[in-house]
Amino acid sequence: MTRHQGSQFVVGLSTLLLAAALPACGIRGRPQPPLIILPAAVSDLSAVRLGNEVHLELTVPEANADGSQPPDIERIDIYAVTTLPEADGAPLVLDEWIEDANPILTLDVVVPEEPEAGAGEELEDRADNAPAEDRTYAPGELVTAIEALTPDIVEPVEIEREEEEDEEDEEALDEGALEAATDATPLAGPLVSPPLPRVARRTYIAVAISRRNRQSAVFAAPPVPVQPAPDPPGRPVVTYTETSIELEWTAPDTALLPVQRAAAADSAGEDGAFDESAGEAEEVAEDAAEAPETAEQTEPADAVEQTEPAEPVEQTEPAEAVDETEAAAEVEEAEPADAGETPAPPVLASTTLLPLQTPTRYDVYDVSPPAETETETETEAGGGPDAADSGIPRPLNAQPLAATSRAGVEATLGVERCFLVRTVDTIDPLDSMPLRSSPSETACVLLTDIFPPAVPTGLVAVAGAGAISLTWTANGEADLAGYVVLRGRDPEAELEALTPEPIAATNYRDTEVEAGLDYVYAVQAVDRSDPPNVSAASEQVAEQAP
Repeated sequence: MTRHQGSQFVVGLSTLLLAAALPACGIRGRPQPPLIILPAAVSDLSAVRLGNEVHLELTVPEANADGSQPPDIERIDIYAVTTLPEADGAPLVLDEWIEDANPILTLDVVVPEEPEAGAGEELEDRADNAPAEDRTYAPGELVTAIEALTPDIVEPVEIEREEEEDEEDEEALDEGALEAATDATPLAGPLVSPPLPRVARRTYIAVAISRRNRQSAVFAAPPVPVQPAPDPPGRPVVTYTETSIELEWTAPDTALLPVQRAAAADSAGEDGAFDESAGEAEEVAEDAAEAPETAEQTEPADAVEQTEPAEPVEQTEPAEAVDETEAAAEVEEAEPADAGETPAPPVLASTTLLPLQTPTRYDVYDVSPPAETETETETEAGGGPDAADSGIPRPLNAQPLAATSRAGVEATLGVERCFLVRTVDTIDPLDSMPLRSSPSETACVLLTDIFPPAVPTGLVAVAGAGAISLTWTANGEADLAGYVVLRGRDPEAELEALTPEPIAATNYRDTEVEAGLDYVYAVQAVDRSDPPNVSAASEQVAEQAP
């Protein structure tokens, strides 16, 4: 190959290599948009109203919105706004809430780097000892805060909605009014039921912000009512056994009671519903019995007693005060073709327009040990949220209790236990938001072992060879220290202890006996408490010394 041919070969090879490399470099492909990473939303923000405070709780997200890690989060902003429910029932979007909400708390988030060997404990020590306002939070960490309710906070604000939405709502209302006007059918009774009482509520919103100031999706906690809290119940009284604790307390004077009274047995229908007509009949009959001199003027009471919903209409007799012609016309219109076979239609049950009032209920809290009680936290001065590491206080009961007592709490002897109770009222008939009171007085009790062991059983005495031998059945207590053997000469006399200290065995040989004399024996069980608990004496057995 000549030099000229070699040069041509090299040039051709370079061209082929360059053409193959160009697509790989992406020159001919379309440019891709930059990858935008957004932090994940705070999805577990919760708010609980306790007395005059709102306790907040959330977890710092551990990933980005696309699931990638580590999360790109610089801080979490928490907003709050107090509003009234929309009259037209149209929910407001969270973006509109953000515009009128006030920022109440900012949580600084630091994504920790891999610490050097031996530096992990030091970093954890610094985080625990840092002041609340200077604290930083790591991904996955549980964060709690408290906001005290003040008069300016509970005052609801009016949120302005978008003009387009307002115009659409006005058009919908105009169309509805037009349809109502064109409807010529007359309606009996009120056209609009009385409005349900709605209450102001406070909504808390959390937004995660990245280092490039990009926001996550907005998350709102269920709203909490801002009405004055109910009165707390009385201080609980604690009683206990070896295994369980029982609490009892008194209801506050302002406790809500059920509106509907219990139905009488003879005033209930087949399905157990209360028959108001039967109740009215009973009241009329009682009035007639109390006023016999006016019995002649109270004939409608007899008519009520004779009118039975299940009987045919033809058996219904009208009252004497009703005109006979009008009564006959009504019977002809209501009487079916075959009155003997077709009974009268049943009386329709009445339904209240407003939801029934929910009675006051209660939550029981275990605050053992009482190092920092909730009462001290709630009475702190200052209007801003205070960080708390203990989390939102949670009651022992899964659902609020209707009774003023709580039994079945597990007991451990030798441990001090403290309890308090809160009143729980249900606010707003549609949303049924719980409103809890401030805590009652805290009741603390040291669960002292004051329970003696069981009385020993199966005591048997056998005489032989200058002694009397005793045996009995062993007790099953875990803290049993032993048994004390008692002896006397007369069943009526006081028995004295033969063993100065409790013995662990379940048998004893009494060698200090005189031949021919009768002896009476009994056994007591003793536990390890300080002072020790002693059981009652067992059944006595008598035996004569040989």
